Amino acid sequence: MIYTKGYNGTNYSLNFMPDFNSAFIIPLGIEPKGQGNYTISIDNLNSFEQGTQVFLEDASTGVWQDMIASNSYTVNMGNSDANNRFFLHFSGNAITASKDIEQNEQLNNHIYCNGNTIYISYLGKSNAESNATLHIYDNVGRLVISKQVALNKGLQQFEIPSDFAKGSYIVRVETKDKVFTNRTVIK
Repeated sequence: MIYTKGYNGTNYSLNFMPDFNSAFIIPLGIEPKGQGNYTISIDNLNSFEQGTQVFLEDASTGVWQDMIASNSYTVNMGNSDANNRFFLHFSGNAITASKDIEQNEQLNNHIYCNGNTIYISYLGKSNAESNATLHIYDNVGRLVISKQVALNKGLQQFEIPSDFAKGSYIVRVETKDKVFTNRTVIK
């Protein structure tokens, strides 16, 4: 089974998106029926505006598949490694090569929240651990959480207190050589 994951923690088998003019990311949920090769494909990509870019990110392997150029991606996985692994990236701006993707921090590193867990996909230059500072700001710009974290290449999760006020926040991650920020909803 494959579904999209809403930022409010809801899973959707159908996810209708409004018109968009900027980049956004949709986390995917996949429930494989055991270990094996699986193919993820997307149909009707011609329904998007000319110039729209659609990439499937495999956060586990670091592979970015240009779904416009080739609308399918095959991967070997099992039940234990499918969760929080895949993300669909949409952009109205043309991204022409994988080298451009590597240089684009907004697409390389992203942040989203599901319940009281913050997920950070970090594609650093090496597999070595990187010290970082995680900042969470409220809508007024007040710093509400700041803590030191260790980032490894790939997808990581960080729990926030269960009594944390629900709402929209800005999450900022600072490493020695990169800063990336995203607005997210904590529910």
